[in-house]
Amino acid sequence: MRKLCDMVVPSNFFFVLGAMYSLYIESYILGGLQIICCIGSVTYHIYEEETRLKKNDMIPCCVFSCVCGKLFYCSWYKDRLLFYLLFIGYFLVIRCYSLGSRCICYSKREKIYHSSWHVAGGGMFAISSWFVYMYFDNDLKDMMIFYENDWQGLIMTGVALML
Repeated sequence: MRKLCDMVVPSNFFFVLGAMYSLYIESYILGGLQIICCIGSVTYHIYEEETRLKKNDMIPCCVFSCVCGKLFYCSWYKDRLLFYLLFIGYFLVIRCYSLGSRCICYSKREKIYHSSWHVAGGGMFAISSWFVYMYFDNDLKDMMIFYENDWQGLIMTGVALML
């Protein structure tokens, strides 16, 4: 069992900050999803990346990534500055993850990259919550049907998710 002071565990606190912000602006669905992501990640890392716990970490994060992909697409039409901010955030999250996943063993270098991934991901959670609050009045259903008949939007959302 990993110590709680190990870098990878407390870096999940940034997920909690995003969740607290979501709950503060009454975006309860996103806040709950962020808390579930945090709990899954903390348990996975406390038990030293045990294979049977990987789904606890991956499934909530993949669901939230789908929501963020849709937000990324919607931001192009709602606020270009936010679109570029989300683009930079996605780049940082993906870069931290890809650098960390190249490490053969769980080394100090991988811990730094993975912890950076948690920090960038927590920031993306907070930005996503703010975006839904500002442009969709905390209504995720409205956001999910936004431009649903737009085939370019579906392609762009798919590309964002594949990143």
